[in-house]
Amino acid sequence: MKEEVKLLKELIMQDTTNPLGNEYRAAKVVTDFFDENKISYNTYEKVKGRTNVVARIGNGKKLLFAAHLDVVPGGDGWDTNAFKPVIKKNRLYGRGAVDNKGPLASMLVVAKYLKKIEHKLKVQIVFAAVADEELGNVNGMKFLMDEGILNPDYAIIPDISGNCLDIDVAEKGSFFFNLTAYGKQAHGSRPDLGINAIEMIYEFNNMIRKSNFLKQTHKILGKGSVNLGLIDGGAKHNMVPGKCKAGFDVRYVKGNMDIVLTELKDIAEKIGKFEFEILNHHGPTEVDPNNVLVKLIQKNVKKTMGKTPKTIGLEGSTVCKDLIDKGILAVGWSCGDKELPHCANESIDITELSQFTLILRNIVLDFNKSFLKL
Repeated sequence: MKEEVKLLKELIMQDTTNPLGNEYRAAKVVTDFFDENKISYNTYEKVKGRTNVVARIGNGKKLLFAAHLDVVPGGDGWDTNAFKPVIKKNRLYGRGAVDNKGPLASMLVVAKYLKKIEHKLKVQIVFAAVADEELGNVNGMKFLMDEGILNPDYAIIPDISGNCLDIDVAEKGSFFFNLTAYGKQAHGSRPDLGINAIEMIYEFNNMIRKSNFLKQTHKILGKGSVNLGLIDGGAKHNMVPGKCKAGFDVRYVKGNMDIVLTELKDIAEKIGKFEFEILNHHGPTEVDPNNVLVKLIQKNVKKTMGKTPKTIGLEGSTVCKDLIDKGILAVGWSCGDKELPHCANESIDITELSQFTLILRNIVLDFNKSFLKL
């Protein structure tokens, strides 16, 4: 069995569902592997149990590979147990197979290879297994960057799927917020005497779909979006709800959160009394699509797979944002089917995972050869 497959099975078996995360469980798989292969590393925790692991091999210009340890909940609809990996028809099934433990397993195998040739490296390759990516990176990449623990010159983030044929060079801005509507409670038989807080949320939801920020377009990213993902309100059928809380996911392609938030608050004021709670925010990011990392990836994917990856814009967010915000050139690139992350029966093709390991290794070797030109 390929080594990355064995590692991926071990990682999937560690339930690191976020919220809570408990990334220490999967982090131990990583640190045990590093110990076994005499790879030096450090662990960092902003909050106990939310473990980050960072290993460095070589010295010189720093190229970072970072994958995350946490996963979304298993959810419904699985044919198997989400946290008990199963191989069927050359595919490995389990939560995190694509997002993001499969690429992490490949990273570990590449680290093992590089440790054996460390004396030939004129660059430093940094491998990071980080916490809390699925809920804002506060205990993961943001923490590591803010504390100066990670300060690479370049970064490739293997967390976008795309079967190795997409390279993420732009990402939409995003922010999650809770919105509480305050109406007026009344008897259900006399709704005219109350103000229905649930209906206030739905009116807000309908009105923001006509917002100016959603009309803006970007040559790579297209248009923004809004998702009403959570709603909690009401006590009984025969009571007009006086309070309702909802959770929104907003994506935008231009400007900044302050501009978007001002527009949303203006809409809310036209409806009634609301309270906003901003949970997390990332602005839109973009890098030159002809940068050196794109060229390295395209060259080595073409060599192995016979196809040249294209540059794309990403609807979602990766930790590329945290790196780009610090002035570091970062792109996203990875293996796996793009429709499978966060879905039931998440799985990855074992042959593709092995190809990804090979390409990752060759990218590092090419980076090492050309570092003086970078």
